[in-house]
Parts: sequence; structure tokens; C-alpha cells
Amino acid sequence: LNATLPVNVTQIGANYPNNNFADTAACLNPDLMVELNTTALRVGFENIYAVTYRNTGTVAATGVNLSVDFGQHIVPVSANLDWDNANGNVYTWNLGTVAMGESFTIIVVDSVLTTATIGDNLTVTANITANETECNPSDNQATDINLAVGAIDPNDIIAYSGNYIR
Repeated sequence: LNATLPVNVTQIGANYPNNNFADTAACLNPDLMVELNTTALRVGFENIYAVTYRNTGTVAATGVNLSVDFGQHIVPVSANLDWDNANGNVYTWNLGTVAMGESFTIIVVDSVLTTATIGDNLTVTANITANETECNPSDNQATDINLAVGAIDPNDIIAYSGNYIR
């Protein structure tokens, strides 16, 4: 569409030309993305991984699967959305249909094994797939690399919001 579209606002008769309004989506498919965030990865302690997925496309995505490879030193203990499968270090969620605009964060409580060496890079990788072709598949994978750290104090605790301490 190549046309001038006047916009009337608060003043009677005032025109505001040169506005560009989208009337057609550039891509009529789903667009899934995944991102990873974590607390400090303390060896021998409980930590938290946040795995966020969303669909920023114009239609729902079907047959959605999310897999996270936690590597050899990070062991998931629990999550606010139970995983459907665990095969070695790879945990999988069969999400089914992810609606247009839907976003959700899976909070994974994990433990870093004492076999990890303080100062090592610990790598976690997430991948999300769907049945449909996507608008931008480049954000369907996320990699998070963090150092394994130790506690400064053997009585180390972490304070979280929500009135509790771990």
C-alpha cells in the first residue's frame, strides 16, 4: 500500500501526514525464541536457571519442543514446569502449541556437582523447534557460559525475593 493516510488527533481538523501504518505482517508464521539466565553457578550448591521461550510471530506454533543441555556438571533438581524427558544431560519439554504472543519462563532449580572445578566455564545450551517454518530461526538457540564459582563463606546462603532464604 502506498498512500497518504491523514490522522486526526485532539484538534478538530488537524492533520498529521507522513505517518507509516503497517497493514500487512511481514511474515505470516510463528517466530519462536529462547533465552537463558542464571544465578551464580556455585559448586556444591543449589542454583537457579531461567529458561524463557516466546512466540513473537503472527500465528501459533504447533508441535513445539524445547530441549536444554545442562552439560556434565549441572544437574536439574526440579522445575516449575516438569520436563517430559531426561536423556543424560539433555532435558526436554514437549510444549505442544505456543500461541501468538505467548511467553513463559521455566525456573529450573539445579545443583552444580562437586566434580566441577572452580573457574571452569560451564555451558548450557537451549533449542526450541516447531512444526512450522519460522520467521526468524536464528533466535531458536541460546548458549549461556558461566564460571563455576565457590562459596566465600562455608555458611553461604542466597536471599531470594518471596520472604525465604536458601
